[in-house]
Amino acid sequence: MTKPISVRHRWEIVFLHLHPYGPHWNIQQIRKYLHLGRQTISHWIEVYQKTKSIEAGKSTGRKKITSSEQDAMITEFALQAPEASTKQIDFEDKENGLSCFF
Repeated sequence: MTKPISVRHRWEIVFLHLHPYGPHWNIQQIRKYLHLGRQTISHWIEVYQKTKSIEAGKSTGRKKITSSEQDAMITEFALQAPEASTKQIDFEDKENGLSCFF
């Protein structure tokens, strides 16, 4: 997974490439100056052109792997044994036929 770039770098990309008073650098020049990848620079230029913003979009995150019924069983066990660790809960769930990962 790549590290997100700072808001400052996003604005620099936009200014260096697109701003009317900027130098109108190409992607290669921006790469050398900011030490960022071509795809990263292209991505933020495209985002800005579409949205007029440099804010990162909402990430979808990790997909859910348990059903509502399994969630209820996990919650019930956790409430019955509040001192239990996630490893203990995972082990108990496997004994009850559930398979989930923490």
